[in-house]
Amino acid sequence: MDVQDEFWFDKKYKNAYFLRLRNMYYTFSLEDAYYYMNNILNRIDEKTVRFEKNEQINFILLAVLINMDLKKTDRALVLCDKLTDMKCHLSEDRYMRYTYYYTCARVRMIAGHSDVVVKCCQKCIDIANEMNDSFLACKAKVLMWSNYCGIGKDIFDYDFNYKCDDYVIEQAKNYGFFNFLAYIYVFGFENEKDTIHDIALGVKKPYYFELGIKLGTEIENDNFLLNAYMKNIILYSRAGYHRFVREMYKKRLAVLKRPNPLRESHMLAGLGYNSIILEDFEKAHSYLIQSVLNLAELEEPDDVMNSLYNIAMLHFVSEDYPRVVSVVELILKMMKEMNYHSIRSCSTVKLYAITALSCYYQQEYYNSYYFMSKMEIIVEHTIMVLKEANDGTWDEDILLYHLLKGMLYNYEGNYQMSLSEFAKALEKTKTSHNSLFLSCLYIIQSFPNCILNKECTVKQMRQLMKESVSVSRNSWNKKNKSLSSSKKTMYAIPSLS
Repeated sequence: MDVQDEFWFDKKYKNAYFLRLRNMYYTFSLEDAYYYMNNILNRIDEKTVRFEKNEQINFILLAVLINMDLKKTDRALVLCDKLTDMKCHLSEDRYMRYTYYYTCARVRMIAGHSDVVVKCCQKCIDIANEMNDSFLACKAKVLMWSNYCGIGKDIFDYDFNYKCDDYVIEQAKNYGFFNFLAYIYVFGFENEKDTIHDIALGVKKPYYFELGIKLGTEIENDNFLLNAYMKNIILYSRAGYHRFVREMYKKRLAVLKRPNPLRESHMLAGLGYNSIILEDFEKAHSYLIQSVLNLAELEEPDDVMNSLYNIAMLHFVSEDYPRVVSVVELILKMMKEMNYHSIRSCSTVKLYAITALSCYYQQEYYNSYYFMSKMEIIVEHTIMVLKEANDGTWDEDILLYHLLKGMLYNYEGNYQMSLSEFAKALEKTKTSHNSLFLSCLYIIQSFPNCILNKECTVKQMRQLMKESVSVSRNSWNKKNKSLSSSKKTMYAIPSLS
């Protein structure tokens, strides 16, 4: 018999119950605390036992914390509403009012109700100022700024634009909010484009980042350290400094003191992707294959397919087209078995596109048309009829679709239609910023045949080619800038003037 079944509530021990439940909460015996707390809350609701109002409030406040830590956010919100109904915000006890608003702010922050969090925190600050309690005021400010910056959210949802007040930072130092300080140092500073450029090229040291890493290491917050390095991976990848990103991945991998095969596999996949961008294909292959093997052993099919897609892209950029087709066919078989319509890292249209392009460059034109027809079904009959077709969501898919159509028209000798499709693809390059350099070079490669056809005027072709070369040159210059420390020879895009 479970010992929980033997609990019989005795009103004589109400205070003892509260102290024991609080001890359970602070010693992380959350499941037990949840069971006993629900038993007591039922007594309060049924009014079978007389509780003073303050006793009820204390039990419910503790119940909110227990539910919150068990990720039962909806239940915690219901309990907060119950506290509101009990007029806690009107209590003459200022500390009780502070605790009510602070607890509600924490729950609302988890629920993503940012505006309500700010209002509750401001109430807490006002009450703390009435009490002349600078510690409680600082505590509320820390929570408010954590909400602003997105601390506690997924790393990709962080807002790197917020600047924390210097006064709040100083107070946090004084009262020992070191975890908060670590986050602020890492996520709140050195996010400007010029600073990122200088740090990546070694012109400037990442002073605040190193300060945050030092604090995170001292308090042994490994999860923070992983997020800190991931922040740099995100920002510096966007800016194109992929050699710097590789170092961040290696440092992130070193943080894992205890074996964590899933996280290690994800990091290996990230290192593999980054190595593709750096054109270090041998390392990319090594990282990605190891990632796939680890993920397959862990039975993580979604992640396996994402790593396989990166392997397909590795073969594609290294022009090993037969292997591209083999890997994508394996992904498509896995998707069919699992009844998936897409994978996390790319859409099905992109899978069909790289397969069709690979078949095209192997002169397997029948197969290229086959995958083109599959793309057409999705683009013409699904994407183009959606409202999102014009808001940029599907621009890269539509770009690849028109690009491939232009190439196939070019193969058929239908140069006028080819020109039309390339123009549509080029139009999408203005809003789709992925793979622009590669896409535009495909258009340029097809120009000689188009120029020989009398249906296309030299003026038309020259204009389209100028636009293509302009986009390609900008993309290539950005790549040169990010790889400026590389010893590899860089090739310039020729001028048309």
